[in-house]
Amino acid sequence: MDINKLVEKFLAWPLPDSVCSDLCATKQGYPHRSGTTLLSAVEAKQMLEYLLADIQPPMTWTTDKPTKPGFYWWKDRQNAQTLVFVRPDDIVEIMTVIETPTYRWIDHHNVVLSQMTGEWQGPIEPSED
Repeated sequence: MDINKLVEKFLAWPLPDSVCSDLCATKQGYPHRSGTTLLSAVEAKQMLEYLLADIQPPMTWTTDKPTKPGFYWWKDRQNAQTLVFVRPDDIVEIMTVIETPTYRWIDHHNVVLSQMTGEWQGPIEPSED
């Protein structure tokens, strides 16, 4: 989450016609001055819905297999997490980097999605940053 983008979006939200400042909102140290006295609860909810509309919910692990192509995290029975690519033909491309103190190699193999067990997280959407 980019806080600067949220701030920009917050400042771009058009204020409702009912919004107008009162002295309580502008006077520093006024008792019980917190939150906002400018928006009603309904308006504050609308503003927050506007701000959060583009934020993706966090991914969770599931045993449900992917139903569309893309990159996913896959966790096998040993809890090893691997980034995989699910192709449109339901073939999963698994690439694992194996590293030892003396050498490194990449293990690449394909598996049919229906034959895989474990948990999935995704699809992973690319970041805008």
